[in-house]
Amino acid sequence: MNLTQLSAFRAVMTSASLSDAARKLGRTQPAVSLAIRSLEDTLGMKLFERRGRQLVPVPEAQYLLVEAERVLDRLNTVSRTMKSLAAGVRGPCASRPCRGRRPSCFRASSPIGWATAGSLM
Repeated sequence: MNLTQLSAFRAVMTSASLSDAARKLGRTQPAVSLAIRSLEDTLGMKLFERRGRQLVPVPEAQYLLVEAERVLDRLNTVSRTMKSLAAGVRGPCASRPCRGRRPSCFRASSPIGWATAGSLM
């Protein structure tokens, strides 16, 4: 299972059609279909019933969607935080209280002495 497969899966689950999912991802419909088939092969189970041109998610797909969204959302959060650190952004979290769990919340005086990319040059 990889991030490309999970992204394609989430797009299919949250779209009206496979073509719509492909448009959201900026990929071709065959590429999205291949990612879904590859994910199903990796998991050893079908995530969708094929009814003509329509994909109908099986109950297990609903569980995977919740987990895929957690993984992809967490990856997005880490990516944003690392970009902020690289840009030298520091200070309290603006989006929500984090209770000091994200690097952007630490100050240079913290016990572990976080540094930003700009302060290392």
